Amino acid sequence: RRLGEHLVTGKAMDDRVALTIATLAGERLAGRDDLRFEVWLASTIQEEVGIIGANSLVDELEIDRSISLDVGLTGDVPGVDPRMFPGKIGGGPIVVYNDFSVHYDWAFTEELAALARSSSIPVQESSFANYGSDGSQMIRRGVKSALMTYPTRYTHSPIETVDIRDVEWCVDLLVKYATTG
Repeated sequence: RRLGEHLVTGKAMDDRVALTIATLAGERLAGRDDLRFEVWLASTIQEEVGIIGANSLVDELEIDRSISLDVGLTGDVPGVDPRMFPGKIGGGPIVVYNDFSVHYDWAFTEELAALARSSSIPVQESSFANYGSDGSQMIRRGVKSALMTYPTRYTHSPIETVDIRDVEWCVDLLVKYATTG
């Protein structure tokens, strides 16, 4: 459901939006001859109950690096301490340096943030204390990993809210990373 010009709200935005970003990036990358890497787009299952699905990717594919997409926690609502969650919707993708279980590859994360800044894509940087993603399992399996999130309000509720511009900027950053040498 639309809320004004840029906001969309609904249930399960954490799954739906990540799939939307991956699909849009895949469409923009399809058939290009300037890719830096062989690009695979994957969707996994049971991330919130043991990060089970991410394991199968490493079992089936040779993966050098991974950018996990997930919902990004924000502190721009009443009752949430913005020092704990500095991200804001409408502020661009959030690159995450660490969560409760791992530190994501610092150089890779910095590379994404720097690429965003040099490409005029707004970017936010954060750490999430009470959070985990498929990227943590990729790291455990020896894959250089970064976590990029799209800012989301009211996570795990029927009114999860995202800004369409953040979605577009996530797509832009993924495409830029895959094609910039």
